[in-house]
Amino acid sequence: MENQRLLLFAALGFVLFLLWQNWLEFQARKYPPPTPVATAPASPASPAVPAGPSITPGQDVPAAAPAPGIVSQALGSGSRVHVTTDMFEAEIDTIGGDLRRVGLRTYPESVQQPDQPFQLLKDSGPDLFIAQSGLVALNDGPAPNHYAPFTAEQSEYQLTDGQDALEVRLNWSDPSGVKVVKTYTFRRGSFLVELNQRVENSSANDWQGSQYRQFQRTQPKTKGGFFGGGVVTYTGAVISTPEQRYEKISFDQIAKEPLNQTVKDGWIAMIQHYFLGAWIPNAGETDTFYTK
Repeated sequence: MENQRLLLFAALGFVLFLLWQNWLEFQARKYPPPTPVATAPASPASPAVPAGPSITPGQDVPAAAPAPGIVSQALGSGSRVHVTTDMFEAEIDTIGGDLRRVGLRTYPESVQQPDQPFQLLKDSGPDLFIAQSGLVALNDGPAPNHYAPFTAEQSEYQLTDGQDALEVRLNWSDPSGVKVVKTYTFRRGSFLVELNQRVENSSANDWQGSQYRQFQRTQPKTKGGFFGGGVVTYTGAVISTPEQRYEKISFDQIAKEPLNQTVKDGWIAMIQHYFLGAWIPNAGETDTFYTK
């Protein structure tokens, strides 16, 4: 399958510049002097291998997504793979190969907790936010979805001195002879995590299918400020298309009229205060963006 890049933190040009200014103003008021905030520009996606047929929007992928209030109860849990790099402290679950926890090591949880990485992704608590992916095969063929059990080659990975990249592989196999290798690639100095899902077919039948990528995010309670200081920040979805580069989609909008849009050369994200997580397809790829 194609390489996909999961953007865990990005500079969104003018938009993030405004957020950065807002952050500095807030810090100056509450915790002088302010600490400079650096941003990492997004890199272009690598060329894509042609994808299979897309998943029908509104049809669940591949089963109905839980309602926001009960997502955490529906999450399965297997073994955890712990990944440490210069940028991240991350956990991948062998159920689905989900990226369940991501802490940003260069950004603290708060001024009062300078040694605690800001938790962008987490699979517990009121602000559950995880990244999931899977495959759907045509004609009821075998394929691992985000409920499928994978096996990990090891349980601990660490980017060591002199090492520029770290690959974390998870394996899934079917008795028919279809195998899938899901690989996360973490690179030194980068907030991009590359995801590759490779299908190896030694069965007696041709294999055709497509991949999906999704976030699960609980709707947060209304509250102000990054550190509860009264500065109102946005938490919700954002999509980018060639026609409109930055469009917010609130949880209220999702509940009222779910998104269903075919997009070429776009991306979709969830913003959490001053940070975001986004799925960025390969250049030239056409995808269906939808919410549920």
